[in-house]
Amino acid sequence: MLNQAPTETRVEATDIKEYLAVLLKRKWLILVCFLLSMAGTTAFLFTRQPIYRATARLLVTVTGSLPTADTVVEESRTFFSTQLSIMQGQTMLRRVQQRMKKTPDEIRENLANLKVSLLSGSSIILVAVDSPSKEFARDFANTLAQEYLLFRDEERARSAENALLTLTREANRLGQEVKAAQERYLAYATEHNLPLLKDTSSTWKQLYTHHMSNYVNLRNALNTARAKLTAIEESNTASFIALMNQGAVAQPAAVTVQDAPFTNEAGVAVAAAPAVRPSEPPSGDQSVLQAVPAMSGQVVSTLMDLEGRRVKLEARLAELVKIYKPKFPAIQSVLAELNEIKNSTQHQMRLARDIQVAEVAYLQRQVESAEKLLREADTEMQQKSRELMGGDALSEDLDRVRSQHRALLNNLYTIDARQGFRHRNVSVLEAATVDPDPVYPKKTKGLMVAAFFGLGLGLALAFFVEYIDDSIKLAEEVERDLQLPFLGMIPAAQWNPDDLSAHRLDRVKQQGGVAEAYRVVRSAIIFSIPREKLRSLLLTSAVPREGKTTTCVNLSIGFAQIEERVLLIDADLRRGEIHKYFNLDRDKGLSDVLLGEATPEEAIRHTEIPKLDVLPCGPYPSNPAELLLGWRLKEMMDWARQHYDRIIVDTPPVMGIADSAILGAVCDGTLFIIWAGRTSRRYVRVAKMTAISRGAKIFGFILNNLEPGRVGYYHYYPYYYSYYSRGYYYAHRETTEAVATEGKAAEVPAAKKKEEDEIEDVY
Repeated sequence: MLNQAPTETRVEATDIKEYLAVLLKRKWLILVCFLLSMAGTTAFLFTRQPIYRATARLLVTVTGSLPTADTVVEESRTFFSTQLSIMQGQTMLRRVQQRMKKTPDEIRENLANLKVSLLSGSSIILVAVDSPSKEFARDFANTLAQEYLLFRDEERARSAENALLTLTREANRLGQEVKAAQERYLAYATEHNLPLLKDTSSTWKQLYTHHMSNYVNLRNALNTARAKLTAIEESNTASFIALMNQGAVAQPAAVTVQDAPFTNEAGVAVAAAPAVRPSEPPSGDQSVLQAVPAMSGQVVSTLMDLEGRRVKLEARLAELVKIYKPKFPAIQSVLAELNEIKNSTQHQMRLARDIQVAEVAYLQRQVESAEKLLREADTEMQQKSRELMGGDALSEDLDRVRSQHRALLNNLYTIDARQGFRHRNVSVLEAATVDPDPVYPKKTKGLMVAAFFGLGLGLALAFFVEYIDDSIKLAEEVERDLQLPFLGMIPAAQWNPDDLSAHRLDRVKQQGGVAEAYRVVRSAIIFSIPREKLRSLLLTSAVPREGKTTTCVNLSIGFAQIEERVLLIDADLRRGEIHKYFNLDRDKGLSDVLLGEATPEEAIRHTEIPKLDVLPCGPYPSNPAELLLGWRLKEMMDWARQHYDRIIVDTPPVMGIADSAILGAVCDGTLFIIWAGRTSRRYVRVAKMTAISRGAKIFGFILNNLEPGRVGYYHYYPYYYSYYSRGYYYAHRETTEAVATEGKAAEVPAAKKKEEDEIEDVY
């Protein structure tokens, strides 16, 4: 199958020689860019006015330490950046101008650039002045350094004077505030006895705590007494006895705060507060309450005895009931005794109730009295706390004003100490020196940059032009993109456009690269498809002027040289030129045969080359496409196959003309001619699709007019041809031109096997 694409596509790495090929191809573009860059840069550099640089150095040293380290850190952060800005500011420029006695126009005319910078990793300030005049650059740098030192001394003195005046006024104002704060504090302390309150603040706190504790204890005792009374009223003898046994009987005695000393919060003993006594109970209650502990104890003891006797009697009664009847005297005696115990228990419970009622009443009055005392202590405590807080506020205000006053005084002392002291000392380390060579323009550096720029621009443009150029340059591109087999290449040759007969294969140097290239293509056609399957061969191209007519002529001659009967048909009915290659006329030709005005035998011309016949195009018809579509074309092709071994047809290009598509359908195979480096792959792709869609059977392509200087995959061919050309030259250098010509004709059949061996080596 002629149009079957290869089943595998081999991906090959980019050869560095292809890049070299691009550089060689675009060498003039690269050279032009290089020369333009060098010429422009040279003209620019040698027309510039030279600029000289003078450099002065200032040294910054620390000659002492400040009273506070914070001030040193704060100044170090911004010192150098501030000083560099000052030296490059307009103020310093005006001072330098006045000292040098120059006008602003003269300064602008001579001062090209001023740069003040800090030397990296050091405390040295560099002052660089660029100017067309060496003397001006040196004088300006020295004057700027001197004016800066003078400006710094003036600024330091002015700053110290202003700081002294400001701090003095502020210190006087704060002194007045200190006096006023002291007077307010003394008046407040005298009015509220502030020193005494400070000493006794913990005493009032302890007294308040004592009242609170006494109140809580009385409330607990009252709650316990009420619980006892509730147990008695519910006739719960066991609960009452349990409460009494817990020792929870409240003391009825009046609560009294003894005249004992107290300790303040710091643990220091202070004067005791006056004793505070609750209201005394009535005299009758006092006498009753004094007997409460003894009476309560007796009642509890009696109730416990009665309870014990009751338990024993009930146990005895239970035993007697089991043995005797209810009316037994012993049982009656036990029942009577139990009744007596019950009456006694009730009597004791009534007595205990009276005692608890008296105790509850007394404790109720005690709780009310303690609560009143607690409220009074709380009110007095709050009042004293407010007085203490007011005194603390005045004291804190006084301390604050005193602290500010002391800080201002310390600043005044610091400034006084600085009057004869320099923290950062700036001095001239080196006077300005002028570099002997100009800093601008740097001719050597500029020329080097221009050279690199020109080469870079040329390379970029070369590869960019190569990138946007979609012409086919190498066979791999066609095999990869168009899926067509490569049959060979024809190198470019210097043809004479006025004499087409000189383009023929039999008239070129037989040992040269062009002749060998046609032989390689001929061998590739022979070995790719058997002659029985490729009797008629159509040569076409995508666009005009790709060298297909010359290729047709030379392939026909090549096949004739191997003893094949060849018919070369000029099917270009629009501008056929094959007859010019053989110095024939086109009075009769293919157009006459297709019109039926002549037979093939009448139209075919014999050439001087053995076994090669030519059918010219004949007169140009007005309807070439219609003639080719007629039945006579097929009839003529059938006649030619019977009389010739190989039929080679030359046709117009595929793009825009229908002739090639029509002829491709009646030929056994179609061979594409592609001009290397000129034909667009887009045109070739469209031409291939057009030919295949019309029935053409494309079996390969030839790269035509390949530049000999191109490197890459085809660099093998120049060496190959030059090798054999050298051998032929030395073999025949002793013969004359006539003898050599005869020798060539005689060697053609004998060299066939050698040529085939060479082709076999190539492929």
